[in-house]
Amino acid sequence: MKRILFLFLVFAVPLPPLASAVTTSWQINPQGQLRLISSYDVAPSSGPLLFGLHFKMKPGWHTYYKDPGDAGYPPKIIWEGSRGFKNPELLFPEPIRTRLPGNVLMIGYEKEVVYPIRAERTSGPVHAVAKVSYLTCGETCVPYTYTFMLDVPSGPTAQKDPEIIALMSSFPAVAGGESRQTVGRHDGSPTGALGDDRHVGLWGILLLAFVGGILLNVMPCVLPVLSIKLLGLLQQGGQSRFRIARDALASAAGILVSFLALAGAAVIAKAAGKAVGWGIQFQEPLLLFSSSSF
Repeated sequence: MKRILFLFLVFAVPLPPLASAVTTSWQINPQGQLRLISSYDVAPSSGPLLFGLHFKMKPGWHTYYKDPGDAGYPPKIIWEGSRGFKNPELLFPEPIRTRLPGNVLMIGYEKEVVYPIRAERTSGPVHAVAKVSYLTCGETCVPYTYTFMLDVPSGPTAQKDPEIIALMSSFPAVAGGESRQTVGRHDGSPTGALGDDRHVGLWGILLLAFVGGILLNVMPCVLPVLSIKLLGLLQQGGQSRFRIARDALASAAGILVSFLALAGAAVIAKAAGKAVGWGIQFQEPLLLFSSSSF
């Protein structure tokens, strides 16, 4: 009789549910996959919360650091519709720096990475709605946007998930200033420290610009234009020095203003999160189609 009563109590009294990892399902594309994860199986009633944006990239593809390098942009998250927390902040682990073909500097992540997301707990249930926009690049760049929904259970006692904690600890956020890591080429050969590689100096930049201008002027598509400009100057032989100088300065000012406008447009586009870099226009199908049509 006692044994029967014992078995009845074991099977009749509900046991507390075992906590399981709180994650979304993977969003999979040809370049890799990503998901939203939570370090808590049961959320605390107050204090910090820690989420994570977990990427797995296929070989040859990468995502970006907050300073992406010469092109690209980091992931962006819109939290509209979220409840139970405030002030979410996307953090960045230590990146790698690689020189891609064309001497393009890439600062980001390959294979696998977890971007930590720090937030502050508020009252009510934890309901996260994250609209994630990111750029993944290999030989070309592909933008993606996914929306994740994640609910973290609440309870009297907070519970962390040991597997998720171990995963996120493998990608600690960079604290303080920028790290100075050796820059490597895509074949693995080093090119020096980032600070020495990117800060050439004003005179070095001017010298490179001068050499580049000379090379540009002797190209077959530009050299005939120089002869036309020279003939135009010779035709002004009977004009006053003031008018000749004025026309020459106006022509030079027009060139400088045009290039400054192009540079300003590139800076604004990059600040707005667009992938802007050297030769990036040749990844636009419409430009390639129109160029090949002539």
